[in-house]
Amino acid sequence: QKRELGLDLYNEFAFNSRIHPLTAIAANGSFSDSVAALEVKQHLYLEACLALDKSGLVEPLTYHPEGILPSFFRFSVCVKDGAGPEDIEMCLADAGIPARMGPFDTRLIYKNPVFVSQYGGRFKVPRLCREAERTRRRIIVTIDEGEV
Repeated sequence: QKRELGLDLYNEFAFNSRIHPLTAIAANGSFSDSVAALEVKQHLYLEACLALDKSGLVEPLTYHPEGILPSFFRFSVCVKDGAGPEDIEMCLADAGIPARMGPFDTRLIYKNPVFVSQYGGRFKVPRLCREAERTRRRIIVTIDEGEV
């Protein structure tokens, strides 16, 4: 694929996500500590969700109302028109939550060169996929957990 499609290609179709047996043993030994750390992280990010929902700067985050408790491995928000990353950062700082903003690396599947080369002739996208294109307004929020 690299030879045919270029060295800078990122291909999400080619992951091999198996874990090494020694890593599995180490992970099993620290499992309860990891779960405790995850619960602290979840609480912190849910507080950030509440602050952002109240601000009106982002599209609604529905974790609390729907009873969803994600791990927040990667937390992103969809910024409303007129707001920017600096507004999100200030909102969280006002709530006592130090955070950093970063770009949301958007890779739309129907524009992926691997997908297009293999399936482009079979599937035509008649117009832009609105929900997928909306990801261009997303930003990554990383809470500085050590400073809270």
